[in-house]
Amino acid sequence: MQIIVVSSNPGDERVATLIRLLQHLGHSPLVVAGWHEGALGQNHSRSAKLIVVTNTSGDVTVAEEAIAHLDASHNGSFLIYVADTINPEIYKRLIKSERGDWISWQALPQELSDLVSKVMNLAGEGELAKVVSFFPSAGGVGNTTLAAEVGYWLASENKKAGLKVAAIDLNFQDSSLADLLDLEPRLNVSELIDRPERLDDRLIDIFTSRHSPTFDVFSGPTRFDGRQKAYSAVVFPLLDALSKRYNLVLIDLPHHWSPWVDNVIQGSDGIVITGGNAVPAVKQLIMRMKHVEALEVPHEQIKVVVNKCDVTFFGKIPRKADIDRVLSRGSPIYVPRDSVTANEAANTGRPMLEIAPRRSVCKSIRGLANWVQTVTSRPSVSAN
Repeated sequence: MQIIVVSSNPGDERVATLIRLLQHLGHSPLVVAGWHEGALGQNHSRSAKLIVVTNTSGDVTVAEEAIAHLDASHNGSFLIYVADTINPEIYKRLIKSERGDWISWQALPQELSDLVSKVMNLAGEGELAKVVSFFPSAGGVGNTTLAAEVGYWLASENKKAGLKVAAIDLNFQDSSLADLLDLEPRLNVSELIDRPERLDDRLIDIFTSRHSPTFDVFSGPTRFDGRQKAYSAVVFPLLDALSKRYNLVLIDLPHHWSPWVDNVIQGSDGIVITGGNAVPAVKQLIMRMKHVEALEVPHEQIKVVVNKCDVTFFGKIPRKADIDRVLSRGSPIYVPRDSVTANEAANTGRPMLEIAPRRSVCKSIRGLANWVQTVTSRPSVSAN
């Protein structure tokens, strides 16, 4: 569970005490200096979130903004309001919502632990999917292909274990994930942009393109509606819903940046950064790595994939030693270019891992899939 502490005065000693109490309980809260920043930060790809809003000044508008956020959100977050006093009407609305409560500063040491435990039990954190985001450093680097291949392989290899895998393409205007696997693109986000609260199990079923009993794809038709900013209202309800239905969710992120992309990255258990091995492509990979690291994603949760690598007659990758040196923190996986296998896969709508599992390209992709399986078997960072 991710815990976000929203405070206009983070240097206050009482706020510092609150943070120490949460750390003592085994959590690492994200502290943001203002409510609007906190509202953005909570739009994270997990449905289980705890927002702790502190009021150290007695400003009544703090409680009003907090309850307004709770009323407007549909992502499963729970809100704890910490203040000396609370307006009785606000308190009634908190309790009636069943998604909020109040603790006085004086009672904080006695009541915080019990309330946090209650929220974690209600959230059912253990039932949420693990999430891995595929983050391209540029367009055309094979990010979607890698997400599809890894999803196919993990679903196939873990069929007996009952692992359910979903892959979702968040490039809503030019999605290609379904096309790669010869599936009908059924994710029609236009039905949600104006009313994201409409999303329910029935609509998720309608949006599902089924590749196999254990592997589902969520991908939309090409659209040019100019409503890119409005997609942020769709992303998180979708990811929250998928997190409750699957064991593993693979996210194919667009190469163009939007503010919500950072929140998806921060909520992921693993980040795969995809790029090429030409000099400009490696520079783009470095920039993407720096961006992800600036979001405080641990190095062990980041994997760089140098995709579509040209190889010599002897199977060597040119400049590999130099690339290893500059991308050492990402421990890169190199995927060789195999145009023949890639074209056959694209023309038949079948994964490369199915049609040519012994090819070198497939060996590298299995290595990436193994890393995904390893990183998602660790305790989620948002649970600390």
